Amino acid sequence: MDYVFPGNIIIKWHNRTVEEGQEQLVRYLDTLGLRQGYLVIFDPGDKEWEEKLYYKETDYNGKKIIMIGL
Repeated sequence: MDYVFPGNIIIKWHNRTVEEGQEQLVRYLDTLGLRQGYLVIFDPGDKEWEEKLYYKETDYNGKKIIMIGL
């Protein structure tokens, strides 16, 4: 059995990073005909790890996006 784990990894940060990543991932999911994917955000900023680390599930343009912040 084959498994596909579509995802998008971002290694930058600005105020539109999450939204741009979601838009890009949704286009990728549409191309593959899938309903969900993963968005991993690496925040190189000076925040404490407690602020950087998170797990969040959201719907964006009809797709389930699982976001993981590192």
